[in-house]
Amino acid sequence: MVKSLIITTKELKIIISQSRSKVKSKVLNLVEHLKSDLSRPVLKFLSEMIMGMLMAGSCNINLIAAHLKEEIAPKDTIKRLHRMLLKGSLLLKLANGLSLEEALKKINKDTIFALDGGDITHQYGEKFEKSDYVKDGSSKDQLRQGYWLNQISGYNPGTGETFPILLYIYSVLESGFKSANIETFKIVDQLLAKIGKLGFR
Repeated sequence: MVKSLIITTKELKIIISQSRSKVKSKVLNLVEHLKSDLSRPVLKFLSEMIMGMLMAGSCNINLIAAHLKEEIAPKDTIKRLHRMLLKGSLLLKLANGLSLEEALKKINKDTIFALDGGDITHQYGEKFEKSDYVKDGSSKDQLRQGYWLNQISGYNPGTGETFPILLYIYSVLESGFKSANIETFKIVDQLLAKIGKLGFR
């Protein structure tokens, strides 16, 4: 009988903790090959976030900071990570560029595209920059502080594979915001600029 290759988050944490230096080296090598024009602080931040999320099994900044086990106090690590996260537009642009680059390898004439609107909320996020009330889809459309999302995914019927393409976040309080439809057209136009009408019905 073939042993299952599926491992739990707990087992993954144990594997990483036992080979921490090797995993850290692999993560750093991966990040450095993403974009050669990124600054050293950004590369360091990306590698730390990836390593931290693997160790913590979470995207929570406090947990990530604790698992990084730096020589400085965890609160100072949290402050530093927060400073880097304020460059969110740069990181999202990088992630979208890499995601689109990978998606272009999979898109063909039979690809079906799905455009999905969504939201990201912060239950206690009154002080987040330009956050406004949105309908929280995960809590029966209750109004909560947060932001709106637009996401495009692809689906290839031949292989049954679904893959991410682009993800955008926006606020209705952002300078220059006109309408949700215009924000939707922006993400669609970016994809069309790369593939024309390939895959669109």
